[in-house]
Amino acid sequence: MITAHQRQAWRRRSDWDLLLLVWIALTVLALYAPFPLQRRMSLGLHVPIALLAAWGLSVVVRLKWPRRLVVAAMMVTNLFLVLALIGGAAAHDPRVFVSADEARAFEWLQAAAPRGAVVLAAPETGAFIPAYTDLRVIYGHPYETVNAPRRERQVTDFFAGKIDRAAALREADYVFVGPRESKLGKIDPAGLPLREVFAAGDVTVYAVGGGPE
Repeated sequence: MITAHQRQAWRRRSDWDLLLLVWIALTVLALYAPFPLQRRMSLGLHVPIALLAAWGLSVVVRLKWPRRLVVAAMMVTNLFLVLALIGGAAAHDPRVFVSADEARAFEWLQAAAPRGAVVLAAPETGAFIPAYTDLRVIYGHPYETVNAPRRERQVTDFFAGKIDRAAALREADYVFVGPRESKLGKIDPAGLPLREVFAAGDVTVYAVGGGPE
């Protein structure tokens, strides 16, 4: 959809305007490219749109009352985001909430694990680990993980005991076992190349094989 600020940019046709408009047009076309990861092309689309929107906003806020309305709208939006996050944490929404034991385990991994080590964890935990540490996960995000459906099934089947666990561990340096993992199944380290290296409450971290603690 062509917006008002994009039409204004087309009328001005400065070098910067044309660059931003071409950027948007090429990105929109790339979103329909015939390969599975075309959605990644949208990652930078907000840049030209935001720049053009900022120019349009600068025109609007030169007037007194429109400026006040814009500021009021921005305050309402920010308040909504803050309340939504507080509500999610208070309700222990697994998408935004981590327990104190999980947080301590993340801190330990960040301090003790080699940079870039791979952690096998439940899908929900896998979304937090890269944010709290410099480590990688087998599966962490439906859009940012390559072959995401297969990887998600791999980690859920691992904890459910539906695949050869010893074979699956060849790709990991650590196994994270907390309440999210326990919902998928139980892990008995006996018979597996696992050794406990960290424990806090209902969270345990195992090193795979003879790797560093």
